[in-house]
Amino acid sequence: MNGSTVVIGPPDGNMKQYIHSLEKLKNYDIEKIAPGHGELLDNPHEVAEWIISHRLEREKKVFHALKEATRELLILWSKEFMMMLIHHSSLSQKHRF
Repeated sequence: MNGSTVVIGPPDGNMKQYIHSLEKLKNYDIEKIAPGHGELLDNPHEVAEWIISHRLEREKKVFHALKEATRELLILWSKEFMMMLIHHSSLSQKHRF
């Protein structure tokens, strides 16, 4: 908050609980947020909504990056596997009795 990133790292941190607590925060009639460091924030509901949106967008980017990396690894693995099968098959053909 207030220009710094809150680190939510397992096992002590849980992103789902963090997002849920920000959602709950929006239900309270509060005028300011006093973060652990930095200045008071005058628009707590907007701040909470921005953080939630920002975190979910970041999560989406990570998900897509992992999905793409997995796809690329599967393609690479498939090519390597096919080469192994072809190589193994040709060796078997050469050494038949």
